[in-house]
Amino acid sequence: MSQDKQDKSKMAGRRAVLVRSALAGLVVAAVIALVWYMLVARERAIIVNSTESTALFSIAMLVLLILLSSLASLITYYLLRSRSRAKKALEDAQSFRRLLSNIPGMSYRCQEHYPWSMEFVSDGCRALCGYDRDALRTDQVLWGELIHPDDLARVKQSVAEAVAGKRRFDIEYRIRAQAGEERWVWDRGIAVYPDEGEDLVLDGFLTDITDRKGTERSLIQEKGYSESIVAAAIDAVITVGAGGKVEAFNPAAQLKFGYTPEEMVGKSFSLLMPAPYKKEYEELFSHYRQTGEMSVRFERREVIGKRRDGSEFPAQVSISKMQHQTERKLVCFVRDISVLIAAEREKRELTEKLAHVDRLNMLGEMATGIAHEINQPLTAISLFSQAGKRLLSSGKEDRMPEILDKLSQHALRAGEIVERMQRMTEQHVITFDIVECNSLIEEVTSLAVADARIRDIGIELELADGLPPVSVDRVQIQQVMLNLLRNGMQAMQSVHCERGDIIKLQTRLCQNNDIEISVIDSGGGVSDRAAEQIFKPFSTTRESGMGLGLSISRAIVLSHGGQIDFFNNDCGGATFYFTLPAADPGEQDA
Repeated sequence: MSQDKQDKSKMAGRRAVLVRSALAGLVVAAVIALVWYMLVARERAIIVNSTESTALFSIAMLVLLILLSSLASLITYYLLRSRSRAKKALEDAQSFRRLLSNIPGMSYRCQEHYPWSMEFVSDGCRALCGYDRDALRTDQVLWGELIHPDDLARVKQSVAEAVAGKRRFDIEYRIRAQAGEERWVWDRGIAVYPDEGEDLVLDGFLTDITDRKGTERSLIQEKGYSESIVAAAIDAVITVGAGGKVEAFNPAAQLKFGYTPEEMVGKSFSLLMPAPYKKEYEELFSHYRQTGEMSVRFERREVIGKRRDGSEFPAQVSISKMQHQTERKLVCFVRDISVLIAAEREKRELTEKLAHVDRLNMLGEMATGIAHEINQPLTAISLFSQAGKRLLSSGKEDRMPEILDKLSQHALRAGEIVERMQRMTEQHVITFDIVECNSLIEEVTSLAVADARIRDIGIELELADGLPPVSVDRVQIQQVMLNLLRNGMQAMQSVHCERGDIIKLQTRLCQNNDIEISVIDSGGGVSDRAAEQIFKPFSTTRESGMGLGLSISRAIVLSHGGQIDFFNNDCGGATFYFTLPAADPGEQDA
């Protein structure tokens, strides 16, 4: 209740008392007057003994009875009304006590000045501070002494300012409860200005807010922790409202895009994207504003970012909805992948250089076989040339076209062998072509057959029909196949081909539409020790090997989107296999 309402209530009570007193006074005065009149009239009736006096006396008696009855009725009415009011006041007091007992806190009336001696406290005091009502009302415990010393000066100042300004005070401070426990309380009250001669008092309410303060402290810590993470993040973290307007811009975003937070807050996120990404993101935010859902999943999507100076850079963007927010918000993570792309390019170039070295090393080991292979057409050319010379000297010129055709065939054969060697030794530029897998294997076989003959090993093909084409770098995949073939033949030679002299090249279609290419040898298999390091660089079991072949082969296969692995055969030897994804229909049409 405010001070004005309290004053009005007091004035109304005073007026009611005055009215009741005035009415009672009037009735009493009338009764006295009538009694006096009746006594006078009676004397006159006795003296005069007249009929008129007797009548007046009777009338006066009647009026007196009426007034006495009215007085009795008025007294009875006020007694009943007072009883009803007392009963109502008792019921109100009981309801008020029940209300106070149900409120999680303590109502109080105390003196104005420190240490705020209590005149009234509700039953909630024990739950709040550990002391009962009597301890506080009898000043065994003074409320001001329970307040934490670090907060006491602030509480005194707040109460004094509120009293001086005739307004409510609203304070949060700590108290030390009976068990020594520190609690936070919320204290709200107002000064009550009594009648003259009475001391000013404070009416208020206290409640325990320890749990709320703990939650607030946790939230502040979590917020500070989150803000620290966002501020220290290497990636740009940008908070965007449902309308696509930027609401927060972390330091990494400022560094990457060149805008200050003040310049970007309130601006469209699409400002950071060039066309056609700008339009795409504007449509995304428009759909999210209307539906609250993302039309497209944006997770690690590669786009182009646009800096303040207009320069562009490759970026990776992830966008997700912020959970547990009263308003729709999105958080955007933007990562500059320029360094990553450069590193991948450098890795590819290094892999290609290593592959080139490996091809040269492989050709060096195959040189004897290739020399033997190319020696055959050269010998044939020599023999057919001598035969042609003899035919000319004997006058049999009609057979010369046949001799010349043979010379041409063997010359072309020798040229093909030299051309294959040149392709393998060139510093290769990576190019992807749509090729038939089986035809690629046949080309590799023709290149490896010379080496196989020198080793007295036969190459057998088991090629599946109807395989889809693949998009590959022809030279790189040929290198993988040749490396696996050469490793298999060397493994067979190491056991003197005692389990067989045939190495197989096999193709099949997997369930996921990948094509699996397997090289099956009958050598000694792969030991457990070698299996742990077999695909790592410079890991080899041969004295002359560089240990790069399988490592490079794995890098090539992975770059094509495939996998490479091996297992030991039950009947001896090992099977090395790798997969290649089938070419997309769009690539095949192209």
